[in-house]
Amino acid sequence: MLRVCICCGGGFSSSVLMRKVKSELVEKGYDDKLKIGFCPFKEVHEHYDEYDVIMACPHLSYKVEEYIEKYGNQVPIYVIPAMMYGTMNVKEVYQDALDIYEGYKKTHKNPMYFPGEDNNMKRKNRNVSYRRAYHITGEIEF
Repeated sequence: MLRVCICCGGGFSSSVLMRKVKSELVEKGYDDKLKIGFCPFKEVHEHYDEYDVIMACPHLSYKVEEYIEKYGNQVPIYVIPAMMYGTMNVKEVYQDALDIYEGYKKTHKNPMYFPGEDNNMKRKNRNVSYRRAYHITGEIEF
């Protein structure tokens, strides 16, 4: 089971999305593949051992590198594209989280970026998983 923590600045927007995502976990059959938790970004380092992937909301993009410098590189941290954060489809979140987890195991780079993406949110303009947006069926080269 992949354990993902979704973070926002104070926990407000992520807690609203939590209800939607948690109901989709069961509805779409992901409750045996994915565990999703939510917490404010400023506290996520206290929970590093509880999660395999940290996914931060888009407005935190400018804080991620500083956060990793301060609290370490123990778990992959990825900034969710704004359009994807707004819809939070469980299937798409799961696919990105799985690819981020696998990529991090190989590279240990943090923050995690998919090829062609970086901290510029204008270049992350997708609302589906990276794999689906770019029709990738094989391994992603990070």
